[in-house]
Amino acid sequence: MPEVTEVQAGSYILLDTSYNYMTDFHIAAKVLGTITSVPRPGFATGDVSIEAMAFQTRDVIEAMESAGAPPITELKVDGGASAMRLRLEIQADQLGIPVTRSATTESTAVGAAYLAGLAEGIWSSTAELSEMWSGDVTVEPTPDHRRAEASYLQWLEAVERSRSR
Repeated sequence: MPEVTEVQAGSYILLDTSYNYMTDFHIAAKVLGTITSVPRPGFATGDVSIEAMAFQTRDVIEAMESAGAPPITELKVDGGASAMRLRLEIQADQLGIPVTRSATTESTAVGAAYLAGLAEGIWSSTAELSEMWSGDVTVEPTPDHRRAEASYLQWLEAVERSRSR
């Protein structure tokens, strides 16, 4: 992504495929720049996309908890996006819990190998596989949750406005 020194506050990216499984959200929402013009210094254009991923993850976790799942006290992450420290920081702030990146960020192949090993009796249970997981870095949420909460509420407003488009 090109380096940009500021992004308009209240500009949010709403990814169209992320809510296909949730009846709550308008599927056709794509990209929406909202109406305010107060800049967010130091926030690059790509950071808005990273923030959108964090908001979506928060939505899913809150939906799970409201459906009766036990509260999540730590989020363990892997995959390409987890290589970005900013992604971990924003996610920790949005959830208010620690986010720990796996030592193996690209775990698709490892997961396939684990499943094959389970099928062939190399490992006896998923609990045994869970013990093999190790974290690389843990990011704690910032103590002041107000900024994260304000950004999330503005993003929810942007989602709502996208429904009328």
